[in-house]
Amino acid sequence: MKKIIFIISITLLALNSQAQGTLQFNQVITIAKDTSFSFAGNGGTSYKSWDLYTVPENRVLKITKAINSKSSSGSSGCTENNIYFTINGINTTIPLLEDAWLKGGDVIGVYVHLQLSGGSTWYCYQYDDIFISLIEYNIIPE
Repeated sequence: MKKIIFIISITLLALNSQAQGTLQFNQVITIAKDTSFSFAGNGGTSYKSWDLYTVPENRVLKITKAINSKSSSGSSGCTENNIYFTINGINTTIPLLEDAWLKGGDVIGVYVHLQLSGGSTWYCYQYDDIFISLIEYNIIPE
């Protein structure tokens, strides 16, 4: 008898539990940005970052696609020529970015880092276009 009461109690408890909220489709967001960047001088490091989108409070979003289209890059003494997508300032790569879920307050961005050798006047350039597709959902409390 105790077993039956225990099983019925657990079943009723499980049926009574609720999730934190329901997700309701809000919008599809497409971000396309020119992130071309160049640096000239006789040594040193230069970087530039862009915050592309901040997730509004009470919403979540899913990153469905991220593309970095590097049309060309070149250098004369360029030792580093990198571009990264960022989430809350943390560098990430495209495979790790896609299918990620972000909460309200999270920031998607781009970070470009160029470094020159020292001694002479050098240059480093990178011509990039980025594309990000996002699906945003409202959180409907239950």
